[in-house]
Amino acid sequence: MYIIIFHIVFVIATFLLYVDHDQDLKKINLAKSVGYYENINLSKIGYKIQYIPLERSSEGHFLEKIVHIDLNNELIVISDYDNCFLFKQNGSFQKKIGNRGRGSGEYDLISGICLSENNEYIYLSSSLNLYKYSLDGDLKKHAKMHSVKTDDGYSIPIRPWFPIGDELFLGNVPNYSGTQKNMLIVFDENGQLIKEFKNYDLYSSGLNMANTWDTNTSFYHFAGLYTFKKLKNDTLYRMTKELNFYPEYIFSLGKYRFPHKTHYRTVQEFMKDVVNYVTLNSILETKNYFFLTCDFGKHTKGYEITWTSYNGEENTFKISLVKGIYNKSTDNMTFLEPNQYDGFTNDLDGGFSFFPQKVLNDSILVSWVDAYQLKAHVASEAFRNSKPKYPEKKKKLEELANSLDENDNPVLMLVNLKE
Repeated sequence: MYIIIFHIVFVIATFLLYVDHDQDLKKINLAKSVGYYENINLSKIGYKIQYIPLERSSEGHFLEKIVHIDLNNELIVISDYDNCFLFKQNGSFQKKIGNRGRGSGEYDLISGICLSENNEYIYLSSSLNLYKYSLDGDLKKHAKMHSVKTDDGYSIPIRPWFPIGDELFLGNVPNYSGTQKNMLIVFDENGQLIKEFKNYDLYSSGLNMANTWDTNTSFYHFAGLYTFKKLKNDTLYRMTKELNFYPEYIFSLGKYRFPHKTHYRTVQEFMKDVVNYVTLNSILETKNYFFLTCDFGKHTKGYEITWTSYNGEENTFKISLVKGIYNKSTDNMTFLEPNQYDGFTNDLDGGFSFFPQKVLNDSILVSWVDAYQLKAHVASEAFRNSKPKYPEKKKKLEELANSLDENDNPVLMLVNLKE
Protein backbone atom coordinates (compact mmCIF):
# COMPACT_ATOMS: atom_id res chain seq x y z
CA MET A 1 0.00 0.00 0.00
CA TYR A 2 2.82 2.41 0.96
CA ILE A 3 4.56 1.76 -2.36
CA ILE A 4 1.37 2.50 -4.30
CA ILE A 5 0.79 5.75 -2.40
CA PHE A 6 4.39 6.85 -2.88
CA HIS A 7 4.19 6.12 -6.62
CA ILE A 8 1.01 8.19 -6.96
CA VAL A 9 2.51 11.11 -5.03
CA PHE A 10 5.67 11.04 -7.10
CA VAL A 11 3.82 10.88 -10.43
CA ILE A 12 1.73 13.90 -9.43
CA ALA A 13 4.81 15.85 -8.31
CA THR A 14 6.72 14.96 -11.46
CA PHE A 15 3.76 15.84 -13.66
CA LEU A 16 3.87 19.34 -12.22
CA LEU A 17 7.24 19.71 -13.90
CA TYR A 18 5.62 20.05 -17.26
CA VAL A 19 2.18 21.56 -16.74
CA ASP A 20 0.73 24.71 -15.22
CA HIS A 21 1.75 24.80 -11.58
CA ASP A 22 -0.33 24.87 -8.45
CA GLN A 23 -1.00 28.41 -7.28
CA ASP A 24 0.22 27.54 -3.75
CA LEU A 25 3.79 27.17 -4.97
CA LYS A 26 5.99 30.15 -4.18
CA LYS A 27 6.57 32.09 -7.38
CA ILE A 28 9.69 34.17 -7.99
CA ASN A 29 9.22 36.57 -10.88
CA LEU A 30 12.60 36.91 -12.60
CA ALA A 31 11.17 38.35 -15.81
CA LYS A 32 10.18 41.68 -14.28
CA SER A 33 13.77 42.33 -13.13
CA VAL A 34 15.52 41.55 -16.43
CA GLY A 35 17.34 44.67 -17.59
CA TYR A 36 17.47 46.34 -14.16
CA TYR A 37 20.72 46.29 -12.18
CA GLU A 38 22.08 47.58 -8.87
CA ASN A 39 25.42 47.80 -7.10
CA ILE A 40 25.08 46.14 -3.69
CA ASN A 41 27.60 46.30 -0.86
CA LEU A 42 28.61 43.05 0.78
CA SER A 43 27.87 44.55 4.22
CA LYS A 44 24.17 44.63 3.32
CA ILE A 45 23.98 40.84 3.69
CA GLY A 46 27.17 39.84 5.53
CA TYR A 47 28.98 40.95 8.68
CA LYS A 48 32.22 38.94 8.64
CA ILE A 49 34.71 37.85 5.97
CA GLN A 50 37.43 35.23 6.43
CA TYR A 51 40.25 34.20 4.10
CA ILE A 52 41.69 30.68 3.91
CA PRO A 53 44.88 30.34 1.84
CA LEU A 54 45.17 26.77 0.53
CA GLU A 55 48.59 25.47 1.45
CA ARG A 56 50.83 23.85 -1.16
CA SER A 57 52.25 20.46 -0.23
CA SER A 58 55.94 19.83 0.42
CA GLU A 59 56.02 18.27 -3.05
CA GLY A 60 54.71 21.54 -4.49
CA HIS A 61 51.26 20.28 -5.49
CA PHE A 62 49.07 23.13 -6.67
CA LEU A 63 45.70 23.68 -8.30
CA GLU A 64 45.40 25.07 -11.80
CA LYS A 65 42.03 26.45 -10.70
CA ILE A 66 39.12 25.37 -8.55
CA VAL A 67 36.64 23.40 -10.64
CA HIS A 68 34.98 21.24 -7.98
CA ILE A 69 34.73 21.79 -4.22
CA ASP A 70 33.05 20.20 -1.22
CA LEU A 71 33.55 21.20 2.39
CA ASN A 72 32.23 20.87 5.92
CA ASN A 73 33.25 22.15 9.34
CA GLU A 74 36.41 20.02 9.36
CA LEU A 75 37.55 19.29 5.82
CA ILE A 76 37.80 20.79 2.35
CA VAL A 77 38.20 18.68 -0.79
CA ILE A 78 39.02 20.52 -4.02
CA SER A 79 39.95 19.55 -7.55
CA ASP A 80 40.78 21.01 -10.90
CA TYR A 81 40.37 18.66 -13.87
CA ASP A 82 43.61 16.76 -13.20
CA ASN A 83 44.22 16.68 -9.44
CA CYS A 84 42.23 16.31 -6.24
CA PHE A 85 43.51 17.57 -2.86
CA LEU A 86 42.28 17.31 0.70
CA PHE A 87 42.75 20.20 3.15
CA LYS A 88 41.79 20.86 6.74
CA GLN A 89 39.31 23.65 7.37
CA ASN A 90 42.18 26.05 8.09
CA GLY A 91 43.64 25.41 4.62
CA SER A 92 46.53 23.17 5.69
CA PHE A 93 47.36 20.55 3.07
CA GLN A 94 46.50 16.95 4.00
CA LYS A 95 46.68 14.63 1.04
CA LYS A 96 46.67 14.28 -2.72
CA ILE A 97 43.75 12.04 -3.64
CA GLY A 98 44.51 9.52 -6.38
CA ASN A 99 46.38 10.18 -9.59
CA ARG A 100 45.51 10.95 -13.16
CA GLY A 101 46.67 8.36 -15.65
CA ARG A 102 45.71 5.22 -17.53
CA GLY A 103 46.95 2.68 -15.00
CA SER A 104 44.91 0.56 -12.61
CA GLY A 105 42.97 2.75 -10.19
CA GLU A 106 43.98 5.97 -11.95
CA TYR A 107 41.45 8.44 -13.28
CA ASP A 108 41.09 10.63 -16.37
CA LEU A 109 39.55 14.13 -16.29
CA ILE A 110 37.73 14.73 -12.99
CA SER A 111 34.01 15.41 -13.43
CA GLY A 112 32.88 15.52 -9.79
CA ILE A 113 33.96 15.12 -6.16
CA CYS A 114 32.31 14.99 -2.74
CA LEU A 115 32.91 14.09 0.91
CA SER A 116 30.77 11.25 2.24
CA GLU A 117 28.14 12.30 4.75
CA ASN A 118 29.92 10.37 7.51
CA ASN A 119 33.09 12.35 6.70
CA GLU A 120 35.14 9.18 6.21
CA TYR A 121 35.52 8.96 2.44
CA ILE A 122 35.98 11.00 -0.73
CA TYR A 123 34.13 10.11 -3.91
CA LEU A 124 35.50 11.15 -7.31
CA SER A 125 33.99 10.62 -10.75
CA SER A 126 35.82 10.55 -14.06
CA SER A 127 34.14 9.72 -17.35
CA LEU A 128 32.17 6.52 -16.65
CA ASN A 129 34.05 5.66 -13.45
CA LEU A 130 33.38 6.24 -9.75
CA TYR A 131 36.24 6.05 -7.22
CA LYS A 132 36.05 5.83 -3.43
CA TYR A 133 39.06 6.97 -1.39
CA SER A 134 39.87 7.05 2.29
CA LEU A 135 40.92 10.38 3.80
CA ASP A 136 44.49 9.02 3.61
CA GLY A 137 44.15 8.87 -0.17
CA ASP A 138 43.91 5.08 -0.39
CA LEU A 139 41.65 3.73 -3.12
CA LYS A 140 38.91 1.68 -1.47
CA LYS A 141 36.65 1.00 -4.41
CA HIS A 142 36.48 1.53 -8.17
CA ALA A 143 33.23 0.91 -9.99
CA LYS A 144 31.70 1.65 -13.32
CA MET A 145 29.37 4.58 -12.83
CA HIS A 146 25.79 4.13 -13.92
CA SER A 147 25.37 5.54 -17.42
CA VAL A 148 22.63 5.89 -20.00
CA LYS A 149 22.54 5.20 -23.71
CA THR A 150 21.87 7.80 -26.38
CA ASP A 151 19.70 7.01 -29.39
CA ASP A 152 22.82 6.22 -31.42
CA GLY A 153 24.20 3.80 -28.83
CA TYR A 154 26.78 5.91 -27.00
CA SER A 155 27.13 5.63 -23.21
CA ILE A 156 26.94 8.99 -21.43
CA PRO A 157 27.77 9.51 -17.75
CA ILE A 158 25.29 10.68 -15.18
CA ARG A 159 26.16 14.28 -14.35
CA PRO A 160 26.08 16.11 -12.16
CA TRP A 161 25.58 13.78 -9.20
CA PHE A 162 25.04 14.45 -5.53
CA PRO A 163 25.41 12.37 -2.32
CA ILE A 164 22.13 11.52 -0.58
CA GLY A 165 23.61 9.22 2.03
CA ASP A 166 26.91 7.55 2.76
CA GLU A 167 26.65 5.18 -0.20
CA LEU A 168 23.85 6.60 -2.37
CA PHE A 169 23.84 9.33 -5.01
CA LEU A 170 21.21 11.31 -6.87
CA GLY A 171 22.17 11.79 -10.50
CA ASN A 172 20.90 14.01 -13.29
CA VAL A 173 20.20 12.20 -16.55
CA PRO A 174 21.24 14.53 -19.38
CA ASN A 175 18.36 14.61 -21.84
CA TYR A 176 20.58 15.29 -24.86
CA SER A 177 18.16 14.04 -27.48
CA GLY A 178 14.92 14.68 -25.63
CA THR A 179 14.12 10.95 -25.53
CA GLN A 180 15.71 9.81 -22.25
CA LYS A 181 13.19 7.78 -20.23
CA ASN A 182 14.42 9.07 -16.83
CA MET A 183 15.04 12.59 -15.55
CA LEU A 184 16.88 11.50 -12.38
CA ILE A 185 18.18 8.27 -10.91
CA VAL A 186 19.50 7.04 -7.58
CA PHE A 187 22.57 4.79 -7.75
CA ASP A 188 24.97 3.33 -5.20
CA GLU A 189 28.77 3.36 -4.89
CA ASN A 190 28.93 0.17 -6.95
CA GLY A 191 27.29 1.96 -9.85
CA GLN A 192 24.10 -0.06 -9.44
CA LEU A 193 20.78 1.54 -10.25
CA ILE A 194 18.59 1.82 -7.13
CA LYS A 195 15.68 3.97 -8.26
CA GLU A 196 14.47 5.66 -11.42
CA PHE A 197 12.42 8.85 -11.72
CA LYS A 198 10.56 8.96 -14.98
CA ASN A 199 11.04 11.77 -17.48
CA TYR A 200 7.70 13.07 -18.75
CA ASP A 201 9.36 15.73 -20.89
CA LEU A 202 9.90 13.68 -24.03
CA TYR A 203 10.47 15.41 -27.35
CA SER A 204 12.75 15.28 -30.38
CA SER A 205 15.38 17.99 -30.25
CA GLY A 206 16.79 17.14 -33.66
CA LEU A 207 20.31 17.83 -32.40
CA ASN A 208 22.00 16.10 -29.46
CA MET A 209 24.64 18.81 -28.98
CA ALA A 210 22.00 21.49 -28.60
CA ASN A 211 21.03 20.02 -25.25
CA THR A 212 24.40 19.40 -23.59
CA TRP A 213 23.55 22.31 -21.29
CA ASP A 214 21.06 19.94 -19.65
CA THR A 215 23.93 18.97 -17.33
CA ASN A 216 23.43 22.37 -15.63
CA THR A 217 21.38 20.98 -12.76
CA SER A 218 21.67 22.54 -9.30
CA PHE A 219 21.94 20.02 -6.44
CA TYR A 220 22.46 21.06 -2.82
CA HIS A 221 21.49 20.49 0.81
CA PHE A 222 19.23 22.98 2.51
CA ALA A 223 17.53 22.70 5.92
CA GLY A 224 18.23 18.97 5.99
CA LEU A 225 16.60 18.41 2.60
CA TYR A 226 18.10 17.53 -0.75
CA THR A 227 17.24 20.17 -3.33
CA PHE A 228 17.45 20.24 -7.10
CA LYS A 229 16.47 22.31 -10.10
CA LYS A 230 17.09 21.38 -13.72
CA LEU A 231 18.14 24.16 -16.07
CA LYS A 232 15.32 23.75 -18.58
CA ASN A 233 12.63 23.58 -15.92
CA ASP A 234 11.30 26.45 -13.84
CA THR A 235 10.56 24.45 -10.66
CA LEU A 236 12.77 23.89 -7.62
CA TYR A 237 12.16 20.58 -5.84
CA ARG A 238 12.85 19.30 -2.34
CA MET A 239 13.66 15.65 -1.72
CA THR A 240 13.40 14.03 1.69
CA LYS A 241 15.75 11.34 2.99
CA GLU A 242 12.95 8.88 2.17
CA LEU A 243 13.29 9.95 -1.50
CA ASN A 244 9.96 11.76 -1.61
CA PHE A 245 9.80 14.77 -3.92
CA TYR A 246 7.73 17.89 -3.67
CA PRO A 247 7.88 21.21 -5.59
CA GLU A 248 8.34 24.41 -3.60
CA TYR A 249 9.41 27.31 -5.84
CA ILE A 250 8.78 28.42 -9.41
CA PHE A 251 11.32 30.73 -11.05
CA SER A 252 9.27 32.48 -13.68
CA LEU A 253 11.05 33.86 -16.75
CA GLY A 254 7.86 34.68 -18.65
CA LYS A 255 8.54 35.74 -22.23
CA TYR A 256 12.28 35.17 -21.72
CA ARG A 257 11.92 31.44 -21.07
CA PHE A 258 13.66 29.19 -23.58
CA PRO A 259 11.20 27.06 -25.62
CA HIS A 260 13.20 23.87 -25.13
CA LYS A 261 11.10 21.73 -27.47
CA THR A 262 12.27 23.69 -30.50
CA HIS A 263 13.82 21.58 -33.27
CA TYR A 264 17.33 22.54 -34.44
CA ARG A 265 19.13 21.30 -37.53
CA THR A 266 22.62 22.59 -36.69
CA VAL A 267 24.65 23.80 -33.71
CA GLN A 268 24.90 27.21 -35.39
CA GLU A 269 21.12 27.45 -35.57
CA PHE A 270 20.84 26.62 -31.87
CA MET A 271 23.51 29.16 -30.86
CA LYS A 272 21.87 31.87 -32.94
CA ASP A 273 18.49 31.31 -31.29
CA VAL A 274 19.45 30.69 -27.64
CA VAL A 275 20.68 34.28 -27.16
CA ASN A 276 17.07 35.45 -27.54
CA TYR A 277 16.21 33.95 -24.15
CA VAL A 278 17.28 34.01 -20.51
CA THR A 279 18.36 30.89 -18.65
CA LEU A 280 18.80 30.30 -14.93
CA ASN A 281 22.08 28.39 -14.84
CA SER A 282 22.69 27.83 -11.12
CA ILE A 283 21.15 28.41 -7.69
CA LEU A 284 22.44 28.57 -4.12
CA GLU A 285 20.19 28.99 -1.10
CA THR A 286 20.31 30.19 2.50
CA LYS A 287 17.58 30.85 5.07
CA ASN A 288 16.86 34.34 3.72
CA TYR A 289 18.20 34.36 0.16
CA PHE A 290 18.58 32.69 -3.19
CA PHE A 291 21.76 33.51 -5.11
CA LEU A 292 21.29 33.10 -8.86
CA THR A 293 23.53 33.02 -11.92
CA CYS A 294 21.69 33.67 -15.19
CA ASP A 295 22.63 33.94 -18.82
CA PHE A 296 20.81 36.94 -20.23
CA GLY A 297 21.82 36.34 -23.86
CA LYS A 298 21.18 39.44 -25.95
CA HIS A 299 19.18 40.98 -23.09
CA THR A 300 22.27 41.66 -21.02
CA LYS A 301 23.73 45.06 -20.35
CA GLY A 302 26.94 43.09 -20.03
CA TYR A 303 30.48 44.19 -20.55
CA GLU A 304 32.90 43.43 -23.33
CA ILE A 305 36.29 41.78 -23.19
CA THR A 306 38.79 42.03 -26.01
CA TRP A 307 41.68 39.71 -26.77
CA THR A 308 44.19 39.29 -29.57
CA SER A 309 44.28 35.96 -31.39
CA TYR A 310 47.41 34.17 -32.58
CA ASN A 311 47.15 35.85 -35.99
CA GLY A 312 47.05 39.34 -34.46
CA GLU A 313 43.33 39.92 -34.93
CA GLU A 314 41.41 41.60 -32.12
CA ASN A 315 38.26 39.84 -30.97
CA THR A 316 35.50 41.22 -28.79
CA PHE A 317 33.11 39.13 -26.76
CA LYS A 318 30.17 40.36 -24.69
CA ILE A 319 29.75 38.63 -21.35
CA SER A 320 26.10 37.68 -20.82
CA LEU A 321 26.27 36.02 -17.38
CA VAL A 322 24.47 38.03 -14.71
CA LYS A 323 24.41 37.40 -10.94
CA GLY A 324 21.41 38.10 -8.76
CA ILE A 325 19.98 37.85 -5.24
CA TYR A 326 16.41 37.12 -4.18
CA ASN A 327 15.25 38.11 -0.70
CA LYS A 328 12.69 35.57 0.52
CA SER A 329 11.18 37.81 3.19
CA THR A 330 10.66 40.88 0.98
CA ASP A 331 10.02 39.02 -2.31
CA ASN A 332 12.61 41.28 -3.93
CA MET A 333 14.73 40.13 -6.89
CA THR A 334 17.83 42.18 -7.71
CA PHE A 335 20.38 41.60 -10.44
CA LEU A 336 23.87 42.92 -9.78
CA GLU A 337 25.53 45.45 -12.04
CA PRO A 338 27.58 43.42 -14.56
CA ASN A 339 31.32 44.08 -14.57
CA GLN A 340 34.59 42.21 -15.00
CA TYR A 341 34.46 40.84 -11.46
CA ASP A 342 30.74 40.29 -10.94
CA GLY A 343 29.59 40.27 -7.36
CA PHE A 344 28.87 42.29 -4.27
CA THR A 345 31.17 45.25 -3.67
CA ASN A 346 33.42 44.24 -0.79
CA ASP A 347 33.06 47.16 1.59
CA LEU A 348 33.94 45.02 4.64
CA ASP A 349 37.71 45.16 4.06
CA GLY A 350 38.03 46.67 0.57
CA GLY A 351 38.96 43.28 -0.86
CA PHE A 352 37.99 41.46 -4.03
CA SER A 353 34.33 41.52 -5.06
CA PHE A 354 32.35 38.54 -3.82
CA PHE A 355 29.64 36.21 -5.09
CA PRO A 356 29.03 32.79 -3.52
CA GLN A 357 29.85 29.57 -5.32
CA LYS A 358 29.08 27.27 -2.40
CA VAL A 359 27.15 27.45 0.89
CA LEU A 360 28.31 25.95 4.20
CA ASN A 361 25.83 25.11 6.98
CA ASP A 362 23.04 27.04 5.24
CA SER A 363 24.54 30.31 6.49
CA ILE A 364 28.15 30.80 5.34
CA LEU A 365 28.83 31.84 1.75
CA VAL A 366 31.94 30.43 0.10
CA SER A 367 33.88 31.72 -2.89
CA TRP A 368 37.53 32.02 -3.91
CA VAL A 369 40.04 34.21 -5.67
CA ASP A 370 43.29 33.30 -7.40
CA ALA A 371 46.44 34.39 -5.55
CA TYR A 372 47.63 36.55 -8.43
CA GLN A 373 44.25 38.31 -8.64
CA LEU A 374 44.22 39.03 -4.93
CA LYS A 375 47.76 40.44 -5.07
CA ALA A 376 46.89 42.59 -8.07
CA HIS A 377 43.77 43.94 -6.37
CA VAL A 378 45.58 44.83 -3.15
CA ALA A 379 48.25 46.61 -5.21
CA SER A 380 45.63 48.61 -7.11
CA GLU A 381 44.77 52.25 -6.61
CA ALA A 382 41.15 51.30 -5.97
CA PHE A 383 42.18 49.23 -2.95
CA ARG A 384 44.57 51.86 -1.64
CA ASN A 385 41.83 54.51 -1.82
CA SER A 386 39.07 52.31 -0.41
CA LYS A 387 37.50 53.14 2.95
CA PRO A 388 35.95 49.89 4.19
CA LYS A 389 33.91 49.45 7.35
CA TYR A 390 36.79 47.64 9.05
CA PRO A 391 40.13 49.36 8.32
CA GLU A 392 42.01 46.90 10.52
CA LYS A 393 40.78 44.04 8.33
CA LYS A 394 41.96 45.91 5.26
CA LYS A 395 45.43 45.97 6.80
CA LYS A 396 45.32 42.23 7.51
CA LEU A 397 44.22 41.53 3.95
CA GLU A 398 47.14 43.56 2.66
CA GLU A 399 49.50 41.50 4.84
CA LEU A 400 47.98 38.27 3.53
CA ALA A 401 48.32 39.34 -0.10
CA ASN A 402 51.94 40.34 0.42
CA SER A 403 52.70 36.92 1.91
CA LEU A 404 51.43 35.10 -1.17
CA ASP A 405 53.28 34.12 -4.31
CA GLU A 406 51.42 34.70 -7.58
CA ASN A 407 51.56 30.96 -8.29
CA ASP A 408 50.12 29.89 -4.94
CA ASN A 409 46.85 28.02 -4.68
CA PRO A 410 43.61 30.03 -4.70
CA VAL A 411 42.40 31.66 -1.49
CA LEU A 412 38.97 30.74 -0.14
CA MET A 413 36.68 33.57 0.98
CA LEU A 414 33.99 32.83 3.58
CA VAL A 415 31.28 35.36 4.44
CA ASN A 416 28.97 34.99 7.44
CA LEU A 417 25.46 36.21 6.71
CA LYS A 418 23.44 38.52 8.89
CA GLU A 419 20.37 37.02 10.47
